[in-house]
Amino acid sequence: MDSHIERFHSHLHHLVQHTTQVPKGFLRHKTLELLREKPMSGSEIADEIERRTAGQWRPGPGSIYPLLAWLQKNGYTIKQPVEKNRIKRYTLTEAGRQFLEEGKMLSAKLEKEERAVAPCLMDILWFNGHDEMAWELHKSMMGLISAFSDFNTAMNHKLSKNAISDAKKVVHEATKKIEAINQSLKKLDS
Repeated sequence: MDSHIERFHSHLHHLVQHTTQVPKGFLRHKTLELLREKPMSGSEIADEIERRTAGQWRPGPGSIYPLLAWLQKNGYTIKQPVEKNRIKRYTLTEAGRQFLEEGKMLSAKLEKEERAVAPCLMDILWFNGHDEMAWELHKSMMGLISAFSDFNTAMNHKLSKNAISDAKKVVHEATKKIEAINQSLKKLDS
């Protein structure tokens, strides 16, 4: 495994260990997204969340199954007939799809009004890609987060004006380039 990825996993493991909870609504939102892709059981949802967060978070049964019961009770999912292997899978209903879209629209509105807090680390690290290029980009992003974490630690031990100035230039330039890519993607959606 790449050393940046190993450091990233170490940093993320530390963060998850010292964070008392995953942000409110994250599990519900990601569960709805997963069920939009295909019917899944509670353990399949937990497996997929663990995979998409690079093995750093796996929601427990005490979180998944009450959520699935709540989603079903509110008409956002339905339980499929139990299969021969006794697996209970859930399917997203039309009401569930609408609930998911309403949540996305509210987030976009808050972001547009600049009232939204920066996305949580768990959401940034959520891997949605299904091809090799997307996975490579995800690994690069994890390496960048690891590099920032290492830089922050080094800065806390020894403050260097030159290092801060150099890092600020790099971050500013990268931000401009990513924002330009985002703008071009938004134009494609229009």
